[in-house]
Amino acid sequence: MKRIIIISATFLIITILVIAYHFFIAQKTAFVNLNKVYDEFTYKKEMEEKFENIKKARQSILDSLKIKIEVLSRKIEDNAKKDNNDNITKM
Repeated sequence: MKRIIIISATFLIITILVIAYHFFIAQKTAFVNLNKVYDEFTYKKEMEEKFENIKKARQSILDSLKIKIEVLSRKIEDNAKKDNNDNITKM
């Protein structure tokens, strides 16, 4: 009977020690959803909004430059045709 009590007490102590080790000493692992953290970061949202505004402003500048280049290109072509016609009529 004494032997059963000693074995049971030893088993109980070992069980308590294993549980205490896992609960207090063992390294705990946590997971972080980086995509969610990054997307919800307020500074990221502010910078994204500024980027979009800058992108729109630069696109409008590029569009106006494109139109100006097209107009100048037409003028050059018209002048070239006019010069060609003048040279033909002079001959």
